[in-house]
Amino acid sequence: MKLKHQLWAALLAVVSVTVSFASYADDKIKVMSRNIYLGADIFPVLDAANDPNPIAVPLAVTKVFQDVQATNFPERAEALADEIYR
Repeated sequence: MKLKHQLWAALLAVVSVTVSFASYADDKIKVMSRNIYLGADIFPVLDAANDPNPIAVPLAVTKVFQDVQATNFPERAEALADEIYR
């Protein structure tokens, strides 16, 4: 029951803040939602967790990390920042 009250209080707070911000911007709110790709498939790590080989998880994590590095997140972040600015 306590969690239900906390959720309602949080919702009320968000609505209150949104309404107060809206009044300062000529009643217009711009919202942007964007999923950001990590840069690698993480499911091989989950699969490796079921592998009896004790080195399977570290190897899978290493591969994921290398893939993330190869996708150049700083460059992707720059493009995302430009999109947000526009």
